[in-house]
Amino acid sequence: MSRLNFSTQPSVLSTFFLLLLLAACQPVTPTPAPLPQSAWGSVITVAQAEQTDAPALYVDEKGITTAWVGADEQGVFQALRTLNTEGMSDVVRLPLPVRPYAQQFAPASNHRLHLFWLDSNVNGETRLFTALLKPNLDRDRELTILTQQVTRRYTLLPTVDGGVWAIASGGLSSEPNLYAHFVDDDGRWRLSDNYLIAENADWPAVLQRPDGLFNLYWLRSTDGAVMQSGFIEGQAIDPHPLTDGVILNPGDRLDSFSAAQDSSQTYLFWNVSRADGRHETWLAADTFDQSAWPPPTRLRISVPNNVSTNAPAVHFFESGFNSGVAYTASEGRDNVSWVKPASGLFSTLPVAAQVDNQIAIVFLRGGHIVGYRPMDTGTKINLIGTPNLVVDRDLYLYLAWSQPDLAGYANLQLASLKFGSWAWLKNPTGD
Repeated sequence: MSRLNFSTQPSVLSTFFLLLLLAACQPVTPTPAPLPQSAWGSVITVAQAEQTDAPALYVDEKGITTAWVGADEQGVFQALRTLNTEGMSDVVRLPLPVRPYAQQFAPASNHRLHLFWLDSNVNGETRLFTALLKPNLDRDRELTILTQQVTRRYTLLPTVDGGVWAIASGGLSSEPNLYAHFVDDDGRWRLSDNYLIAENADWPAVLQRPDGLFNLYWLRSTDGAVMQSGFIEGQAIDPHPLTDGVILNPGDRLDSFSAAQDSSQTYLFWNVSRADGRHETWLAADTFDQSAWPPPTRLRISVPNNVSTNAPAVHFFESGFNSGVAYTASEGRDNVSWVKPASGLFSTLPVAAQVDNQIAIVFLRGGHIVGYRPMDTGTKINLIGTPNLVVDRDLYLYLAWSQPDLAGYANLQLASLKFGSWAWLKNPTGD
C-alpha cells in the first residue's frame, strides 16, 4: 500500500491547505443567547412589535394562544401564535386589517376561539370586529363588523355555551352610548341583537357575581362618575350612580378602566397618565350589596425590605395561586401603576402592575393590598401600556407585558411558573 507523500504531490498539498482555509472562513453558528430570567424562570419573547400594550392571551388545557399587531414591509397585520409543551408555533397572520388594536379572546364551542378587535371600516371609521378561529388559528368564518356606530371601547362577557356578549361604547364623541351585541358559538351575529343599553356612557366593564348574576359598570361621560346596573340578555337593569370618578386635569389621560372581584369585594381600577408624565392607578372597592361606594383613592404599596434576599424580617404570603414565593404587603407610599386584574372569582385577587421599576403581581383581599411578588427580571422596566394577567384552571399565573427597546420596538414578554415543566425551555443555549 502506497503512502501519501506531500513532498512529491504538490497538488494534493495545495488542496489540503485550501480546505483548511475554507473551513476557517465558514461562518460559525452562534450559540443561542440565554433566555431572560425572572422570579418564575425563563421569560419568553413572543414577538417584537411596535405595540405598547401586552399581547392578548387565552389559556386552556392545550396551551397559550397569543395575539398582537405586527408590521413589515408589506404593511400592518394581526399576528397569532400558540405556545405549549411542544414549542412555539409559527406566526399566523389574520389578513386585511387597516389599523387593528385592542384585541381580546373569548372561548367558542368545539375548541375554537372568538377574536375581537377595533379597526377601521372602508370609510375610515372605527368599528368592533370579530372572527371565529379554528384550533389551528385559521379562520372558521369570515370576519364580521359588529358595531354600526363609531366605536371607542368594549368589554366581553362570555356565555357558558360558547357565545359572547360584546358591550361597546360608541356614537357621537360628545354623547357616547353603550350598545350590546351578541355573537353565538358559531360566530354569527344578528342585527336584532344590537341593543342600546345606556346613554351618556363610556368605558364599559362587566362582572359575573358569585351568585351568578351580572353587573355592568361604566363611566358617565358628563362627569366621570361610575354607574352600575344589572345585565340580563342585553338589557341594563336598574342603572344607578355608584361612586365618583377620578379627577382629570387638562392634559391628563385615562388609559383604562376595569372591574374585578374576590370572594367578598368588587374592585374598580383607573389607570391614569398625568400631563407631567406620571402614571397612577386609582382604586375603589366595596362589597357586592353596597349601593353607594366611597370615592376612589390612589393605589400605593408598602413593599417589604430586602425581598430579593429573603431576609429574616420578610414575612411570606400564601397567595393560593401557583405564583412562587410571595411576600406580605400593605398600602403604603410606593407608587403602583398600569394595573391589570385577572378575571375570575378567587378568595384573593391577583393584579399585574408596575411597582417602582419592576413589573410585579400585587395581591388584594377584602379591598386591601395583602401580598406582593416582584418579577425580578434584572432590568428596569418602565411600562407604557397595560400588562396582561391570566389564571388557568390549575391556578398558574401567566403574565405578559410589552417591554420597550431602544431600537424603537417592544419585546412582547411572557412568564409563568408553568414553563418550568416545558422541556424546550430548560436548555435554551444547547449546553
